[in-house]
Amino acid sequence: MDYRKRVLRLRRRLKGFDALLVTSRQNVRYLTGFTGSAGFVFIGPDTDLFVTDFRYKEQAVSEVNSCEVRVDSKSMVSTLKSLCKKGRSGKSRKIKRLGFEPSVSYALYSELKEAKPGPALIPMGDTLERMRELKDEAELALIKVAVQIAEEA
Repeated sequence: MDYRKRVLRLRRRLKGFDALLVTSRQNVRYLTGFTGSAGFVFIGPDTDLFVTDFRYKEQAVSEVNSCEVRVDSKSMVSTLKSLCKKGRSGKSRKIKRLGFEPSVSYALYSELKEAKPGPALIPMGDTLERMRELKDEAELALIKVAVQIAEEA
């Protein structure tokens, strides 16, 4: 799977955002290939990051090649606050509009909203779900194999 191409396609489709937060397991896997249960994707102006905790370090390094992998011991809100303030090179940056998925919990949304100063939280709708509807050649090949296996069973 060309996960990097998916990340770049997402970047092109979402104008009007300074950065994106992807937290749903399905969309994280779609963008990175990560099969674990803890982690999120941050698509920023100068970097694409997959952030997880120490328990998933080896797995993330092994599975994720579309984004830089960062292992962080801080809370998601604390990590996001830091990412919205400083860029990859450590230079100051200001994320003013952070896009988020509909699957973000109200608790996380509230925590992010209370983190001051913080970016405006803008729903990005079902953009990723729509992207997942369109299958690339690798996905179609896997679907064909699955159909063959099912027919032989």
